[in-house]
Amino acid sequence: MNIGQLLQAVKVPHLSKEQVEEYFDSMNHLFADLSMEMGDLKKEEALFIFEQTHRADQKITNASASNSWRVTEKGRRMIEVDASLRAVSKELSGLKHKIFNSY
Repeated sequence: MNIGQLLQAVKVPHLSKEQVEEYFDSMNHLFADLSMEMGDLKKEEALFIFEQTHRADQKITNASASNSWRVTEKGRRMIEVDASLRAVSKELSGLKHKIFNSY
């Protein structure tokens, strides 16, 4: 199940307790995977910005280098991962609420 399908599945109004717990586990694993990917992307971003701002042939500001990073393939992926992390975090909170209310 991909992230879009998982986010849609948890929005079904009447999930069983077992389904909620299963989706909660899946979301936790997804959140961990996305967090690790975000860490890798942030490292790549830092290297990119460093390389851009320390070029001898031209003066580039951190802001300009950061904007340049965002349009790269990995920069766009970082934007997607960031948005996914926020969405998954919100859904995890909702699932946690459902789990605690079911006991």
